[in-house]
Amino acid sequence: MRQGEKMKRLEEDALILTELGLSSLQAKIYLTLAKYRNLKASEISAYSGVARPDVYRVLLELEEAGLVEVMIYQPEEFHAISIDKCVSDLLHRRIQKTAELQKKALTLTQNFKRNTVNEEPEEKFQFILIHNKDAVFAKAEKITMSAQDRICFLALKERIILWLFNHIPLLEETLARKVSCQIVLPKNEGDQGFGELIDALWKYPNFSLRLISEVPAIGFSVWDRKEVLLNNLSIDGFFPYPTLWSNNKSIVELSQSYFDLMWQKAQKTNFYKEKPVASKEKREMQAAPQNDI
Repeated sequence: MRQGEKMKRLEEDALILTELGLSSLQAKIYLTLAKYRNLKASEISAYSGVARPDVYRVLLELEEAGLVEVMIYQPEEFHAISIDKCVSDLLHRRIQKTAELQKKALTLTQNFKRNTVNEEPEEKFQFILIHNKDAVFAKAEKITMSAQDRICFLALKERIILWLFNHIPLLEETLARKVSCQIVLPKNEGDQGFGELIDALWKYPNFSLRLISEVPAIGFSVWDRKEVLLNNLSIDGFFPYPTLWSNNKSIVELSQSYFDLMWQKAQKTNFYKEKPVASKEKREMQAAPQNDI
């Protein structure tokens, strides 16, 4: 292996040890010793590329950490413990440190809450503009899991397809908890692809879909008459952001009232769940090979 490749490999291996708690110089010097066994300080400097004054300082740190041993020679030589034991010790220390930090963090949050005066309640009216798709989905997942009564979608086709594609199992769990789900979808946007996507939902009596003739200017969803997710772009697409979340009572009530109005205007439909089933004889005839006449 060429010298440049060796140094690159050393850098990559050292990065792993830094994530386990060593400094960059400590990691380089330890790995050099672990590879070449007993080395003098000058040799460590040459192999690792670390300046000799830094080598002496770091060797002392590694010795105190129990990762390097000093061999009594003239001049002194240094020896690293095995890589297995090194990694095991570093992982153990990392786990202990994480456990200690967890305790300190818990104490911090408890003391902070106890000593904070006039802490703002979580239910305070809020408006949050969410720009990232993953953040929008995470917010919708959280609301869905906590839903207790009713979820309403005034849907734009591509956005509802994207959301359902990623959340059908979660929505099924929600429907199984007796939470109702109502979707209003533009009639001219209905297609077989959407029908296949929601096949699994029709078995729940609390799931319903209606169609409207016009395309909504904007899509939104209302959750338990408490929260609303409002798409800020009127153009339909597979990117549901930026999205406005709010639990402001006026905004939620206005959105719910508009949805209820559109629901009353919309037409009931069985288009998506009505699928003709061929008789057994017809299916057998279709499956049988046809002979030329």
